[in-house]
Amino acid sequence: MNGGLVFFYNISRPKREPAVMRQLKRQDNKKWHKTIYTYYYHNLKMKNIILISIAILSWNQLFSQNYPTKKELKRLFSEKQQYLGELEWETCNDDSAYYKNDTIRLYYRNTTCLNQGKCCEKIDWVFFNSISFGLSNTSLCQEPPISSAIGTDDIYKIKIKKFDKILELHITNSKNQIFTFEVVSLIKCEGEYMASGKYGFELSLKRNNKK
Repeated sequence: MNGGLVFFYNISRPKREPAVMRQLKRQDNKKWHKTIYTYYYHNLKMKNIILISIAILSWNQLFSQNYPTKKELKRLFSEKQQYLGELEWETCNDDSAYYKNDTIRLYYRNTTCLNQGKCCEKIDWVFFNSISFGLSNTSLCQEPPISSAIGTDDIYKIKIKKFDKILELHITNSKNQIFTFEVVSLIKCEGEYMASGKYGFELSLKRNNKK
C-alpha cells in the first residue's frame, strides 16, 4: 500500500513540496504518507470540480446562444414587417411531414438555413399578432402555385409557456384542441432581407402530442 502511494506521489508531485510536508516527511514516515495521500486526493478532486464547472458553463453558454427567451420569441411572432411581406413561418409538408414528424423546423424569412431541396407542399403560420395565427397550405409544384385561403377553422391561438428553462408552445384550434410543442432551438441566419437589417430564423420544435 505504502509503495503504491510513494509511486503516485513521485509521478504527480509538484516541483517543490509545501513546507509542512517536507517537515512531516522528516519526522514521521507513516504520518507523511497519510498526509500526502489526503493532500493529493483533495487536490485532484478540486481539479475535477473545476473542469466539470467549466464544462457546464460552456454548455450553458452554447445552449443560450441558440435558445430564445420567451420575450424574444413573442417579439418575433408579432414584429411589424414594414413592407417585408406577411409575418409568416414556413415548413415543408411533403408526405404530411408537418403532421407526422416528431420534430418540425419553421423558417422565418427566406434564409440560408432553409433547405434548398425541392419541396412541393408547404405550410405557413401567418401571424396576426403574438397570440394568434392562421394556417395556410401552398402547393409549389404546379403553375401557378396555389395557396389555400385562411378560414375560421384555420385560425389558432398560441401561448408561450416556460417550464424551468424550457419553452413550450401551446396551440389551440377552433375546436379547443390543444397541441404542444417544445422549443428545441432558434438559430439566426442570414436572409434576403439583410439589406434591411433583418435576419432570418430557423425554429426547431419537438411535438409533445400528435394530431
